[in-house]
Amino acid sequence: MKMLVIGDNCFDVVLKGKYDMKSDSNNIIEQYSMRPAGSGINFALAFSKINGNPYYFTPISKDHFGDFFIGLFNENKIRFLKKRSNRPTPLIFTLVGGTGERVTFALISKCAYTDISSLEFSTISDKCRYLYISSGINTEKKVQIEVVKIVEMAKKKGMKIFFDPQFRIGRSVKGFLETNIAIFKSADIVFANEQEIKDFPPSIVKDKIAANGIVVIKKGSKGAEAHTKHKKYDVNGILVNALDGIGAGDVFNAVFLKTYLDGKGVYESLEFANCAAALSTTRVGVYTPTLKEISRFCHNFLKK
Repeated sequence: MKMLVIGDNCFDVVLKGKYDMKSDSNNIIEQYSMRPAGSGINFALAFSKINGNPYYFTPISKDHFGDFFIGLFNENKIRFLKKRSNRPTPLIFTLVGGTGERVTFALISKCAYTDISSLEFSTISDKCRYLYISSGINTEKKVQIEVVKIVEMAKKKGMKIFFDPQFRIGRSVKGFLETNIAIFKSADIVFANEQEIKDFPPSIVKDKIAANGIVVIKKGSKGAEAHTKHKKYDVNGILVNALDGIGAGDVFNAVFLKTYLDGKGVYESLEFANCAAALSTTRVGVYTPTLKEISRFCHNFLKK
């Protein structure tokens, strides 16, 4: 099952300390972390780890951060677009204050992933059966136009389209909602959290479900639900010692799709993905448990 993946790639830099934003002040960092990020990257890594077959189609920069991504892909045996961008890798700086308050600085303008090309897609699309889109990439008009073209081409070719709207990243970006609605209408399965699903007009969601689409709503510690034309499915949240929730939603999406495309039903896929996402939060960093680990965890949870 070759899954062509479109989604953002970036580096997250988190700086923790007590900050004074006055002019010429010197702030001492107490803790810091730096890691590859982006929902597209997270999904591709998660899908690969559970024996999926992702092809990361989004352009990677020629800079040092891009070199790191290439090493990460090679290490995890993920195929990727060889044509690299002269534009920089996006950087996200987060300042975390002494009481947990956060301020984020995002360097995402004219970055590597904005070089995505529908023309390039046409040369490789015949080799893929599925298209996964994380809308975190749609932060500029140029990208929005190209991604919508890619979706239209994929639909004509009969590819199955899976979509994560990522409103958290682009809610304030011009054209983001319109682009998301266009992708939503063509998607076969949509993954959204409780707030994101409210960002879409209710009629759009209703029409998607009525047309045999599947809408999955992730509710974090409260579990998840899936809506189909004939039935609504619910799974409860799982109580774990959560250490880091970053990337759990991407792990959920990857596990749901792998399970569903392997022939399992909507409920079983929802239940398995819910267990995977809960388990992924029990370690620091974006952690994707193996299929055996998920099965064991799910079995133990259901016994309780």
